[in-house]
Amino acid sequence: MSYPACFECQEQYDEWNRAADNVYHHGARQRVSFCTDCTPMYAAQMRAEGRCEFREVRFYRCGNAYMGIHSLGQAGRIDALKGEDWRLVENEPDAEKLEANA
Repeated sequence: MSYPACFECQEQYDEWNRAADNVYHHGARQRVSFCTDCTPMYAAQMRAEGRCEFREVRFYRCGNAYMGIHSLGQAGRIDALKGEDWRLVENEPDAEKLEANA
């Protein structure tokens, strides 16, 4: 398999890559990981199914938008997003329920 387990198939991963080529992620100096576009709910589902390869990803939320972050270095960039209120998602209720069933 040449695509991450959280994707359904190679075609879906290829589509994400094409879309990522056309998207600017604020504050990113290089292309972002697909985990950046994940959500706590989807990550919890993938963890429950044993399909999440990056369990250390933490999620930040600003309004209805989520950002998955791999490391504290990346998280430091969140503070640089002036005028936006990004907060660490500690316990998303629905994600917590899914993880409890894992």
